[in-house]
Amino acid sequence: MLGLAPSAAGTISFDGRALSGDASSRSRQTGNNVQIVFQNPYGSLNPAHTIGSAVGEPLRAHRRLTGDELEREVARLLARVGLDPTAASRRPLAFSGGQRQRIALARAIALEPQLIIYDEAVSALDMSSRGTIINLISRLQREHGIAGLFIGHDLDIVRHVSDRIAVICRGMIVETGPAVDISDEPVHPYTQRLVDAILRPDPGAGITRRTEDGRSRREGVTADGGCPFVDVCPIRVDICATVRPALREREGRKVACHVETSPAPRPMERASRPRSRRPVCSPAWRWAEVALRPSSSEPTTCTASTISTMPTERRSTPASRTPSPSPA
Repeated sequence: MLGLAPSAAGTISFDGRALSGDASSRSRQTGNNVQIVFQNPYGSLNPAHTIGSAVGEPLRAHRRLTGDELEREVARLLARVGLDPTAASRRPLAFSGGQRQRIALARAIALEPQLIIYDEAVSALDMSSRGTIINLISRLQREHGIAGLFIGHDLDIVRHVSDRIAVICRGMIVETGPAVDISDEPVHPYTQRLVDAILRPDPGAGITRRTEDGRSRREGVTADGGCPFVDVCPIRVDICATVRPALREREGRKVACHVETSPAPRPMERASRPRSRRPVCSPAWRWAEVALRPSSSEPTTCTASTISTMPTERRSTPASRTPSPSPA
């Protein structure tokens, strides 16, 4: 969308206007209305610049602020993301990963954009920092009325900040719909696999696991021209290897699958939870209109940018070992 990666097919429109060209041309087309928070908090800030310089750069370039006025605005932005205004005089090396993402958020909201793209904004953080940043993103959305395009691989985190979810497998949208429906009752086998990969707090809660047939790859079966999930899909049929499925309305959402399936039951520990929904829109919110429009030749392909939705392996912390007593 920002032009940082070339588009292979389809079109991208923002606020009713089609975007084209490289990063510089798309920046001119969107103006200050689109900002981004990158995945790596250690690489998105210049280590030679102070925090005040990093946050104040867009204010100097676009709003022409200088002197005391610039310092006051930088202090206000840092306070909005939960940082002390005195942090403006320090450099990125003095901050943790979570604090650096707060700084990146302060820089992103400086120009009051219509849309912020969160590119795996919490995947490089520890669990406590993830929760803090996710809650901060949700609060900024409510208070500033800024729409968000959140890219992530953990559906539990994506659900927390999203009204709608689009699940992408190898560049193709396979399921899209309300966040509550997608995460609680997934229809597409790939979405079901993502839900199964979510780490549950209770290992004895009866989590549905994938069968060996679903895990194994079928030799000689590829996704060329067919469904991108065909080589590991547990319900695949012959047509899946040759014909790419189109997105069709099913169960209150859109699903790209040749096999008619019903939503998978919700995990046991979620069965009693009320299915509350965040409001899709509020009068106080200012929403950006974003659309990824496929090309006519490939009706369900979305390859304007690569969005990873594969679950990552979680590494458990080894238990501390008690030293064995020395022999008498």
